[in-house]
Amino acid sequence: MAGTPEKKRAIGGFLPLETSSQSVSGGILELWGIGEDNAWMFSNARSALAHLLCQFDIQRLILPAYICPELALAARNDIALLYYPLLDTLSPKVEFLRDYVRHGDCVVGVDYFGRQPDEEFRAFVAGKRDVLWVEDRAQGLMPAAEPWADLVLYSPRKLFGVPDGGILVRTSGRLVQPQYAAVSAEKRALPRIHRRQDSQECDNQRWYEEYRRVEENMAVSSEPVSDLTRTLLTGIDPMKIVRRRQANFDVLANLLPEIAFFPGIAEDFAPLGFPVRLDNRDAIWKSLCDARIFPARYWPSLPSDPDSFAAEHQLSREILVLPCDQRYDGEDMRTVATAVRNAL
Repeated sequence: MAGTPEKKRAIGGFLPLETSSQSVSGGILELWGIGEDNAWMFSNARSALAHLLCQFDIQRLILPAYICPELALAARNDIALLYYPLLDTLSPKVEFLRDYVRHGDCVVGVDYFGRQPDEEFRAFVAGKRDVLWVEDRAQGLMPAAEPWADLVLYSPRKLFGVPDGGILVRTSGRLVQPQYAAVSAEKRALPRIHRRQDSQECDNQRWYEEYRRVEENMAVSSEPVSDLTRTLLTGIDPMKIVRRRQANFDVLANLLPEIAFFPGIAEDFAPLGFPVRLDNRDAIWKSLCDARIFPARYWPSLPSDPDSFAAEHQLSREILVLPCDQRYDGEDMRTVATAVRNAL
């Protein structure tokens, strides 16, 4: 219809399906140190963690109180599911863990938004060897330092345009390979295919609803990662993506320093996004969505008890993560920053 305003291109949200290419190296799998006998590759991260708990006969799983509810689904009914508090920097409270964890526990720490926990926590882990430590890198493409845990957990669909994947890597030694179920991943790729086909990103309601249905149907299972995901991860040039994410993060850091959750630039890690902390987070989120900028809220609901972990639940109502991934450039980041300032 004449006079109908043209829709602006969407910024943010899940990534479209990667184009098939071949990296000069081994791609993401090589960057993450994934070999033939040191990794499990399930359809999602909670399935990999659930298998780990069974294989090591874990009785207590201890998660940070600020965590996505899906990861807690890895614990069977006969496993005690416990939580621990965090500092304002999102590093674990070592003083609490020192008295809380005991021999044979499995403790998960998260590299929030791509950054590893602080040196105090990593030193504590290094000295506490009667615990099974898992480094959750679902948001960590390339943190600054080597893994600090016995095992590292990746969730590539959070970082790249792939339909599935939960990869558990042992940092030393091998893992006995599991019995995988039959794979049925075709439908998981459709939202990303449809987003890629929509070059102007005008039909976002359609492919976003498809994506939500796919995510809601994710479950703990023995299903392996799809061949499509494995192939695409092998062909991705990781350093090109790392540099773009860092450059975009730095643009937002310079334009929005007063609300940045992490001060400074991203010179030593690959950021998931640009986290900010806002008292009126949901109102700002809605305003940005109306402008077709789609930041993520981490997380609107938590599995931990809100009375015992009030600070972490407050955080879940205030954190907003602005997109700064490899799809965008500095001009896009200036558009995002302007929209945030208008919303504020």
